[in-house]
Amino acid sequence: VRRALPILETLIGDADADVQKSLSWAYRSMADVDRPAVTAALEAQAIEAARTSDGLRAWVVRDALSKLEAADAERIRKRLEGLRRRPGAEPTSRAAELAHRFEGMGLGRPGAEPPP
Repeated sequence: VRRALPILETLIGDADADVQKSLSWAYRSMADVDRPAVTAALEAQAIEAARTSDGLRAWVVRDALSKLEAADAERIRKRLEGLRRRPGAEPTSRAAELAHRFEGMGLGRPGAEPPP
């Protein structure tokens, strides 16, 4: 859990529904191993979602709450009131931001053919 949560933190905010479902599943699975750590991580993500009006992030958090203690889940759910995914919303994940920066540097594009 200690190693996995930072990876999920990098990916949360992705616009792809399959990635969102996978992230939610990962948080729920890890809650069986270390519920306090996952609760803290989801609460931090809920705070970020509310601060930035991030419906993509909020969806993942909301979907993962079923494995938390009821009081914790309700507290986190209240932070997310009114936040919904919007069709066509740009990804807000750190991974997407890094990919965008690489694209801006010209990385990831096919290069010129090498000379024969």
